[in-house]
Amino acid sequence: MRTDTLKNWWDVKNTRFGGEDALATARQLLGGVAKYDFSTVAGDIPKLDLPQLEPFFRVAMQKHGRRVTRSDAGLSVATPEIMRNDLELKPRYDGLQFDRTLPPQGAMSRMMGVGHVLMDKLLDHASAQQVFTAILSGLEAPTLLVKVEDEITGTKATVNRVILGYQGSTQGFIRDGNLLLALNGCALIEQPEHKLENSLTRHVQALIDDVSKADLPAVLGFRHPKARPIMVLLPAPARPACATENG
Repeated sequence: MRTDTLKNWWDVKNTRFGGEDALATARQLLGGVAKYDFSTVAGDIPKLDLPQLEPFFRVAMQKHGRRVTRSDAGLSVATPEIMRNDLELKPRYDGLQFDRTLPPQGAMSRMMGVGHVLMDKLLDHASAQQVFTAILSGLEAPTLLVKVEDEITGTKATVNRVILGYQGSTQGFIRDGNLLLALNGCALIEQPEHKLENSLTRHVQALIDDVSKADLPAVLGFRHPKARPIMVLLPAPARPACATENG
């Protein structure tokens, strides 16, 4: 077999095999995608990397009363007090970097991301919180967070659930990668609990009613996807205009 034949069949720029999406081709060839290199997949996989996780890390540490500092070596932070007795964690972390190009000798302890014990603990703690509403500055419109799961079990799929955003039938669903990028540009507003305006309450209820009837996107080969609302994100109310000296 000529080596340039396979090279021509593989479209690096568009990550396609023989004109078909690489993920679909991998399923046909392998019967599954557990060992497939997802970093090359176009379309189905969010085009994100480790730096996009840093905003979550900083906000999570802030919620735990910890300040993340940066130096030439990387990020430094003390382990949250609530986790101090966890034997898997060190009292303090220094030189952390959201960078997968670190040399091998330092990557195991310094490369931060999903799989690092500290990040995993923060994710577990955040997902266990009974929080159903958040107010964000920079958010364009009320957004319903929806957990989509495949109701058919036993498929041996690598991914069996994803989180999407939903802003109504006109905008449709926001894929997980785009949702993360959008939220990274927002800021959490700490406000005491207050009653929502009637118009906003009706808007949110309409989103919840509508999402059950909306057509879900084809998500990583789910055979029977089911959407369940889990949280609503609300834009921060506009600040009243300041009065001028002339009235």
